[in-house]
Amino acid sequence: MKSISSSLVLVLGTFLFSFMIFSPKGSKEKIFFDAVVLMEQEFYEQAIPRLDSVLILDSVHSKAYLMRGVCYQNLDKDSIALGDFNQAKNLEPEDPEVVYFLAEAYQKTYQWDSALKYYSLTASLDGGSIKSQRGILRSNGKMNKWNECAKTLDILENQGFRGPEMQYYRGMISLKSSDTASAKRAFNSGWKMDKSYGPCGLSLGEIHYGSGNFDSSLIALSEVNQNSLEDPSRYHLLKAKNHLGKGDTLMALIGLNESIHLDPDQGEAYYYRAPVKIYFQDSAGACDDINNAFLGEFSSDSSLFFLYNCGNN
Repeated sequence: MKSISSSLVLVLGTFLFSFMIFSPKGSKEKIFFDAVVLMEQEFYEQAIPRLDSVLILDSVHSKAYLMRGVCYQNLDKDSIALGDFNQAKNLEPEDPEVVYFLAEAYQKTYQWDSALKYYSLTASLDGGSIKSQRGILRSNGKMNKWNECAKTLDILENQGFRGPEMQYYRGMISLKSSDTASAKRAFNSGWKMDKSYGPCGLSLGEIHYGSGNFDSSLIALSEVNQNSLEDPSRYHLLKAKNHLGKGDTLMALIGLNESIHLDPDQGEAYYYRAPVKIYFQDSAGACDDINNAFLGEFSSDSSLFFLYNCGNN
């Protein structure tokens, strides 16, 4: 289960301190206090009914909406959380903490335009904090606005922010400019800073794979923390492709199976698994994989030929 976001610690601490004084049993202050204590212990499901009760007693309790949204977010119910964060923002439109959580919720639901809007609003309200600038950076990256990413990287650098995330975005900007050598240096620098940071390790691994350096690619992937990746299926697919390049068919099959398990709708892993199934004398399974590759919109001339033969056997 995910833990409460670190940016909530100050909010929780403030409210816990505010309610340390005795409150009558059944009062909204006491119920809210109980909910916050449960949230600190990561008992989010138990906290939600208490926050519901607070809102029954006080329908404009902005912090109850905020905290309930955090509970839903930690339970992976991001769409419901988004509704609560919007309610909190309507009640406290100039509270940077509330606006920041709204931006985070839009990011988690892949609504990048809205995420960028509210990260930018957060920056205007909190003086352009590092966390709001990082949100702006991620949102622009998702929308391929690399010139804007470059501007935000300069702002973050002037604020003293360092780390693999900075190197990852510098690498992506170089890649989009077709400067693979600079991208490789940036990704390698970020990977050396923190080998568990997935985006740098995965991107460096992809560059090594594209150059036929299968061992180097696997080394780059070896310590990647999959929880730091937005799409772990790509990690398993890349490992499998490297194993195929090295002729290790069994390890390739294990990686391809895991990639498909994590994302059964993507076509590339099926495409690469088909010849592996032929190797293991599973022609029917190979035909199924080629068909799934087409359904996942991944194909080539060789797969067209293979699919034709499947249909005539």
